[in-house]
Amino acid sequence: MKFLEIEGGYIAIAIFFLIITIIVTTRSFMPKKALKNGLLIVGSIQIVFIGFHYYFTTERMKSIALLFHQGKTVLCENKESLMGSQAIIINKKAGWMLKDGIFSNPNFYRSFHSARCAPDYK
Repeated sequence: MKFLEIEGGYIAIAIFFLIITIIVTTRSFMPKKALKNGLLIVGSIQIVFIGFHYYFTTERMKSIALLFHQGKTVLCENKESLMGSQAIIINKKAGWMLKDGIFSNPNFYRSFHSARCAPDYK
């Protein structure tokens, strides 16, 4: 389930590109093996890129969780408000909790996914 949560958008884009590949490779002017080769090449590239993205995102999530549990500060993007800061400062001192990759705070109105956070390098 975590895979679909993180990669769902990219999988939808990959399916779109596979549909485009099917449309293009089934035209009358294309060679007979174009469909098979096109799907194989485009699908393979997409699988590799989505796999790399998932691996690097989950590794970053682990490092963010480790830093948070060590008491360090984490910055999470806040695209909801265009005024003021676009990052939320998250740490244990401010009452934030981390459960299943989600930062939440009873004093804050929304939660943040740790996949969209970065360490504070101050």
